[in-house]
Parts: sequence; structure tokens; C-alpha cells
Amino acid sequence: MRSIWKGYIRFSLVTIPIRIYNAVNTEETIRFNQLHKEDNGAVGYEKKCKKCGKALTTDEICKGYQFEPEQYVIVSAEDLEKIKLKSTKVIEIEGFIDAKEIPPSLYEAPYFAGPDGVVASKAYSLLSEALKASGKVGWEKSSCATARKL
Repeated sequence: MRSIWKGYIRFSLVTIPIRIYNAVNTEETIRFNQLHKEDNGAVGYEKKCKKCGKALTTDEICKGYQFEPEQYVIVSAEDLEKIKLKSTKVIEIEGFIDAKEIPPSLYEAPYFAGPDGVVASKAYSLLSEALKASGKVGWEKSSCATARKL
């Protein structure tokens, strides 16, 4: 199974390289192509404006956040580059809580975490076994709306 994310779990002075995997194998899903009935030609994806009906090129498309019906804040690639993220590769564990305290509805989707490489295996196994034995889960401060069960 191929990992979908590669990064680190960090708590206190301990950092463990990890990989995240989808718990549901999406490769086994049957996918269909849209075909032209007359000659079995593949059907392309044409981007059209829903307001005026014009077919658009990639250069004519921008991103926008809808805050009211038909009202958008336009967000450019430059705007997104200006956002300073602390890190996108570290799950910063702030503490540990009882697994029973987190309602299942807060888990967004099922994933598996595992060590990234032989060197990380021992540290990851120790963390995993300690959490299992204690009935605790790691809590990431930025995930107040979602839980990451390690």
C-alpha cells in the first residue's frame, strides 16, 4: 500500500518519522470512463461558466470563497503563498487523553499511521504500545474539531 502523507509525530523532545495510509483501499474501486456512444471516443471535461455558458481556458479560471450567495472573495496563488504555515509535515502532540473521551463522530476518515523506515520502527512501536496499554490517544492542539488517534 502506498502512503498518502509523509511527516513526523512530535511530542516533547521526541520526533518520530511516520507515513500515513488510507484505511480504505481506493485502488479496488471500479471506475468507468464516459464514452461517446457512436465511436467509443473518450469524453473530455469542458470547463464552462455556469453564469454565461462560455467555455473557459485554465488562464480564465480563478479560485474564490463563497461567503454569501453569488458573493465571493477571490483568492490568488500569491495570496496562498503569503500564508505562513508553522509546518505541514509535523503532527505536534500537545498531550494525551483517554480514547473514550473522543466521540467517534470527530474522526474525519480512517487512516493508518506507521513508522517511516527501519530507524523509526522501534520508537514508533514504543509509542504505539504505550498508548495501547494506557488507553490514551495523542491530541494535536490544532485539531480541536478533529482527533488523530495514534
